[in-house]
Amino acid sequence: DTASYAVARATLANGELPQPAAVRVEEFVNSFRYDYPPPVATAARPEPFSVVAEAFPSPNRRGYHVLVLGLKGRVIEEAARPNANLVFVVDVSGSMEGERLQMVKGALGKLVERLREDDSVALVVYGSTAHVVLPPTSGAEKTRIRDALSRLRPEGSTNVQAGLLLGYQVAKERAGGGRVTRVILCSDGVANNGVTDADGIFATIDERAQQGMALTTVGVGMGGYNDVLMERLAVKGQGRYVYVDRLAEADRKARRDLWTAKQARLVKMLSAWSHPQASERQACFADITKVLENYGASNPG
Repeated sequence: DTASYAVARATLANGELPQPAAVRVEEFVNSFRYDYPPPVATAARPEPFSVVAEAFPSPNRRGYHVLVLGLKGRVIEEAARPNANLVFVVDVSGSMEGERLQMVKGALGKLVERLREDDSVALVVYGSTAHVVLPPTSGAEKTRIRDALSRLRPEGSTNVQAGLLLGYQVAKERAGGGRVTRVILCSDGVANNGVTDADGIFATIDERAQQGMALTTVGVGMGGYNDVLMERLAVKGQGRYVYVDRLAEADRKARRDLWTAKQARLVKMLSAWSHPQASERQACFADITKVLENYGASNPG
């Protein structure tokens, strides 16, 4: 996830300090690209990811050191990625009026440009109620998809539960068959109708994630923005959480965060890591230990 960095940047640009709980260090780190080497995979040893370890003195706590572990998953070429089954669930309540809804259109419009003919896209919106604006449509019909996005207008209050339930219902129609299914929720996180507590939605999100329908959340807006809800929904949905604070960012988010999120989940890496290959883990920990020992030898005390 990368949302915390973008939320903090937008808050500071607005002349305010972000809430301490909204500053999640791991999301600041993940907001930047690092030149980590990809895993070296062979038929005998199909490595799921590579591990890079670095250590340095803590700049804030004397006598402490910081250990950075970098993971690099396999690079999946565009031509090799599986077909996508995407359902955009867009908040069109009154709080989304103006720049917020325009940012959503911009981010999703950039994502549409990268669709292939065998990809499927649907569009669900919710205000006081939820309805389908665009049924599952081939990625080749880009004009039709863009037209559906351009027609979005603010309406009513915010029934996020109704939007998600309908989104999952539509996603289920095209799930399976080797396709990667993802529901992409775009909202400012304000839920004031239907179930307004995230705990009331979690059970459904968790169940759908276990069925292969992951949830990615895209946050927009500042005043009244609910960072906690958007982050927790994405965690429960085993997807990504990103925040778009400027239209210029829409293309980068579409290329890097929304798109790549469809191809792998950290849970898969952790699942592979927990496989009973003790020697594999021990070799990695040995590498980490070596880094620390080398650092200690060259930096006594």
